[in-house]
Amino acid sequence: MAAANTDIRARTARASSPLNLTADEFRKLGYQLVDQIAGFYDSLPARPVTRPNAPETVRSLLGSERLPEAGTDVSELFAEVAPLLFDHSLHNGHPRFMGYITSSAAPLGALADLLASAL
Repeated sequence: MAAANTDIRARTARASSPLNLTADEFRKLGYQLVDQIAGFYDSLPARPVTRPNAPETVRSLLGSERLPEAGTDVSELFAEVAPLLFDHSLHNGHPRFMGYITSSAAPLGALADLLASAL
C-alpha cells in the first residue's frame, strides 16, 4: 500500500502544471480577488443598472490579438480582467435590477442546470 501511495505522489508531481496552485498561492489570489469583488459590491449602487454596450464594443475591449503562447501571471490577469468584467457586466446583482429569466439553449442545458442546482 505504501508503494502505491508513493507512485501516486510521483505521478502527481510529474503532472504539475502552471494551473496548479499551492495552498498559499490559492489563498493569496483568493484574498486579492475577494478584495476586488468587495470593492465592486461597494460601488454597485452608484453604477448604472446595465450598460447599452453592443457585443462588438466589449469584443474590441478584449482585443483582437491571437491567444498568447505562454500564460500570464494570475495576479496580473485578475487585475486586468476583473475591472473589465465589473464595468461591462449586466449587473444583475444591482439593487435596482428587476430581473429576467433566461432559458437554456438546449434541453441538455436544462438538465445540466438542474444538476448544478442540486449540488
